[in-house]
This record gives sequence, C-alpha cells and structure tokens, in this order.
Amino acid sequence: MDIKIKIIKFFADLLLPLIIGYCLSKTNIEKEKMDKLLTVNIFILYPILGILSFWIMKFELSLIWLPILGLIIPILSGALGYYRGKQKFNNPIDIGSYTISTMLSNRGTIGSVVAFILLGEIAYAYSQLTLLFNNVLLFMVCFPIAGYFRQKKHDLCTQEFSLKKVILSKNQIPIIGILIGIVLNLSGIERPAVFEDIFSVMIHMIAWFALLPLGMSIDFSEMKKYKKHVFGVSILKFILMPLLAVIGAKIFINNELAVKTVLIQFSTPAAINSVMTIKVHDLNVHLSMMIFIATTAIYLIAVFPIVLVIVQFIG
Repeated sequence: MDIKIKIIKFFADLLLPLIIGYCLSKTNIEKEKMDKLLTVNIFILYPILGILSFWIMKFELSLIWLPILGLIIPILSGALGYYRGKQKFNNPIDIGSYTISTMLSNRGTIGSVVAFILLGEIAYAYSQLTLLFNNVLLFMVCFPIAGYFRQKKHDLCTQEFSLKKVILSKNQIPIIGILIGIVLNLSGIERPAVFEDIFSVMIHMIAWFALLPLGMSIDFSEMKKYKKHVFGVSILKFILMPLLAVIGAKIFINNELAVKTVLIQFSTPAAINSVMTIKVHDLNVHLSMMIFIATTAIYLIAVFPIVLVIVQFIG
C-alpha cells in the first residue's frame, strides 16, 4: 500500500470521526444513542474480525509474550503514574485519576486500526493478542485501584469483584471470535479470498463506530486547568513505555512483524476506558478527560508520523 494512501486512511479513520463526533455534540443528537455504536463493535464487528484475522495467522510459541507484555507494560506504566501522581497532587481523587489515566491506553481502537493500516491483517491479529488480558487489567486491576482511592477520600467500602463475572462478561465476546479463528486456522481450512475485502471494510467501520461517540464526549470547558499535567503522561506513554515494550519484544519474540506491532500498540494515547473507570468511581473526570483528549491530539499530530517512519523505513 502506497505511503500516501496509508496516511490518508489514518486521518480518515482516526481523526475525521473524532472531529465529526465533536461537531455532533453541538446538535440535538443524544449521546446515549451514539454510544450504541460501541455495542455494535463489541457484539458484532470485533468477533468477526477476530475470526478472520486469526484464521490466517501463523502461530509461533514466542507470540505468547504478546498478551504477557499487554498486561505487564500497563501495570508498570500505572505504577510510575502513581509515583508521579503522589508528587503532583495531595487529593487522593486526583492521584487515582492520574494513575488510571497512565495505565490504560487506546490499544483496542487506535492501536489495532493503525497496525492494520500500516502492516496488514496479521498485525491486526497480533494486536488482538496483546489485548487478551485487557478485561483482566480493567476489572481486576484498574477497578480495585479506583475503588481504593474513592474509599480513601470518602471512607466508603471497597467494591467486591467476582472473577466469574469478569470471565462471563459480555465484553469477553470478542474472545469467542478469536477462539473460532484459531480453530479454523488449526483445522487447515483455507480462508476464502473474498474475506480480505470484507475485513478491510469492517476495520474502517470499527474505527468510526468507536471514535464518533468519543468525539461527542469532548468538553473543553472544565479541562483547561489540567493541561500542565499532559507533558508527564506523554513522556510515559509515547517514550518510556514503547521503549520498554520494544526491548521486551526484541528479547522474547523472534518475529519482526510482531515487534513492529508492539511498537504501534504501546505508543498509543490514553484510553476512553480510563475516563469511564474514573467516572464510575467518582474520581476526577475532568483530569482524565484532559489527558485523554490531549494525548490523542498529540498522537494524531506528532506520534503517528514518527511511528510511521520507524515502521516503514527504519524497523
């Protein structure tokens, strides 16, 4: 794929839906209705793409390190975020918000879409491997941490979390698609060529269905006072964590495409799930939203071009 076409697809799939979503927030369209697009992704598009991508992926033992890195790197990032948060803030609500925002990154949408645009379907499958423990990270690590900081501020009882509920959560449905894809792969059944075009169309749908609702969530009025905290998070997300992830991948994974995918996945901005987690636990939503919006803008303007050059011409 020509490099100019890749750049055009990047902005068409990742920047344009955010802009349109923000413009739609000024209309009478209800945000709750737009949020239903996220449900379409979880229940339909993610499972289908999981089937199609894993169906043609070549399995290697070293790829087991992809989900391991997908769990360890965010936890390490959150630990460093907690250390920095304690230096920056006195209020537990702010420390908790800062910690969660540094831990979660937009690997599910931006990371996966960029991996496909730059490297193709197999890279998309590798991206999904890094996300296998994403719900474990969200519900069994981030939720308890957020609950701890809420309790510390309000003296509330910590919420109880059930491993069974995490495993049987509706958000685990995309994993079913991955498992079906693995079964088809191991069965030796060749994937029909027509699915390549279907995959390309659906990847663009996923980006729009995920980012339109996010664009509608943007509210600049309460976020400005937290802009000074963006720089530290950016250093963590766009320099330190990608460096550590790539070093780990180079050591444990003997697959150049997988290493490039790791670079893409761990160079992504803050995730909307961090805002959701913080909102649910009554922490500082405006701080997390500022980090989410600002790091996304930095990624679109500065980080993606650098990643593009590394992946296409250096790596």
